[in-house]
Amino acid sequence: DYVRQGGRLYASRWTSLTESTGQRHDDFMLADVFGCHFSQEETGRVIYIKPIDQTLKGAVAPQEMLSHWRDERQMTGALRLKAGEGRSLASLTLPYGYPSEGHIAGQDWSSIHSSPPWQALEAATIVENNFGKGKAIYAAADLESGDATVNQRSFVALIRRLLGRSPRFEVNTHPAVWVTAFDQPEHQRTLISFLNYQDALPVLPISEVPFLVRPPLGKNIQRISLLPSEETIPIVHAGDGAVNGILHNLHLFHMISVEWSD
Repeated sequence: DYVRQGGRLYASRWTSLTESTGQRHDDFMLADVFGCHFSQEETGRVIYIKPIDQTLKGAVAPQEMLSHWRDERQMTGALRLKAGEGRSLASLTLPYGYPSEGHIAGQDWSSIHSSPPWQALEAATIVENNFGKGKAIYAAADLESGDATVNQRSFVALIRRLLGRSPRFEVNTHPAVWVTAFDQPEHQRTLISFLNYQDALPVLPISEVPFLVRPPLGKNIQRISLLPSEETIPIVHAGDGAVNGILHNLHLFHMISVEWSD
């Protein structure tokens, strides 16, 4: 109902195939929303996702395709899909000797260091589907679980594609920075939090965190300030109601208030 009424949905791998109770179905319960159907689980150690859509090709570049590995505990992996009403954004390529992982006496593997792409299939790995007034993107592999930069770029590209418009806020900074934003209409402001969440201690401060923020539709940004001091942060108007700003010297945590009015 959410998608039918205009919502945008991203899903991957086992979504709607297995219920929270553990019950497995023969097909996705949301197959009509995803625009594709379940065929089987991939049994090999690695598959390749080859972009067809130009936007996704740009996210993967300079690589031609994205590799995705099956974790030993199957915390990550991929499914094989059957075609439906959706449009394929990426297709499946299998490595040499798939699904063999190789052994000393075998001839169905090429290297202990890699599993090079070999067999291109027509099966889709990422599907886009219009459903009612909304749209869904389904990925057969949980590519968002990968740590590689190309995984992050690909996932962001898919989310931007789903939005279909400019996002309310953007931050281009070190990947250790976590950012959340919440509107408070009763105070006519948006609160944006910046957390410097690094793996190693001590945490190193980040000198500059550039950000762009847009007000709700029909509103205009009046002021951005650092909380709780309420020190004003200089802003530069970027058109379309958006403003640019820079958060200086992020050590652990900062919160800013974006004030807007009619």
